[in-house]
Amino acid sequence: MRRPKLDVVEVAVVEAAFTQHIERNVLKPAGLTMGQYTSYVDEADMPALRRAVVSGDWSTLHRHAQAVAAHIAQNGDSNEGLY
Repeated sequence: MRRPKLDVVEVAVVEAAFTQHIERNVLKPAGLTMGQYTSYVDEADMPALRRAVVSGDWSTLHRHAQAVAAHIAQNGDSNEGLY
């Protein structure tokens, strides 16, 4: 069976919608910006976080965002020594 070709514009629209949802519903309540959050994400965690987003497992992102916010509250806005 042949897989349908993805349209670049459609992909961009879906990505923008996911990003806006994450910013409004996950990061903002934790007091984070996308820039702060992404600076604290370990590349090794990205596959699991992407799977969580695609599957709609927002609780994983909420927990991760809360952990990042707690780290910032305790250590200032620096990820030195985080990993």
